[in-house]
Amino acid sequence: MSAVGLHKILERNIGLLIFGILFISSIGGLVQVLPSLFEDSLSTAAPNTKPYTPLQLVGRDIYIREYCSVCHSQQIRPLLAEVKRYGAYSQAGEFVYDRPFLWGSKRTGPDLHRIGGKYTDDWHHVHFTNPRAVVPESIMPGYPWLADRAADADGDIKQKLQALRMLGHPYEGDAIARAEDALKGKSELDALIAYIQVLGTAGPGGDE
Repeated sequence: MSAVGLHKILERNIGLLIFGILFISSIGGLVQVLPSLFEDSLSTAAPNTKPYTPLQLVGRDIYIREYCSVCHSQQIRPLLAEVKRYGAYSQAGEFVYDRPFLWGSKRTGPDLHRIGGKYTDDWHHVHFTNPRAVVPESIMPGYPWLADRAADADGDIKQKLQALRMLGHPYEGDAIARAEDALKGKSELDALIAYIQVLGTAGPGGDE
């Protein structure tokens, strides 16, 4: 049977056509997914990569809740222009404790993967309260209310750490037991800044 004849059969049989589309699509999916299951670099932490502390973990959840990843990526590609602007390109081992990944695909604002340690905590405090006080041309909204909300307001930090331990994150029992104490007296703004300040510090030239 010629290719033209087979094509006509597929066009006339909608069920067969749908099956063919799904079959070909599944091959493409497997080609992308299967290699990642056997690639050690995707599941092995980089030398300086550590699990998030309770405060940093809460800050990460706030980062997600406030949709920061809509405007900021956390993935520096191995391109000269990006490395010159943002720093060393991102490596797979730096993200093993990120669930979900926050790589992003849009940059209304700059990439944040190497932002950790670039500015002081005080700078970030002002920036999150009123971005234009430190970056006059910024279009980022302010988040002043974060300073008024307790970091432990949800009261579920222990459950989060236990769930992550089940997924393979190396949280010890005593660390989980002390997690609530680590949040006492801290605001959501403190937590968000703690998270921002650790971003990218495990990579080349990092602080840790």
